[in-house]
Amino acid sequence: MISQLLKLIQEFLTIEGLKKNFFEKGKLLLNALIEKNQNDLFEKNMKLTSDELDRRGIDGLYYFNNSILLSLKINNDSINHFQKTQKILNIVIQFYFLT
Repeated sequence: MISQLLKLIQEFLTIEGLKKNFFEKGKLLLNALIEKNQNDLFEKNMKLTSDELDRRGIDGLYYFNNSILLSLKINNDSINHFQKTQKILNIVIQFYFLT
């Protein structure tokens, strides 16, 4: 019982910490959107996170965080490109096998 309460407290503190850190929260959301293949929402939230990072100005983590955003964008674009290519190939294959 006490260990379950301790786990709940730790989870609560983690979530509270994430609420205060816009970048970590944005990064987690962007990763989740990539996993769920939600490209439009990804692009919207990428812009919001990037704009907020720029608005806060350059500090010790600015370039590091920008590089993380860039890697997330590259990852999302690569996945979407691959999926679009697969769809096109499937259409071409179906066309040639059906004709």
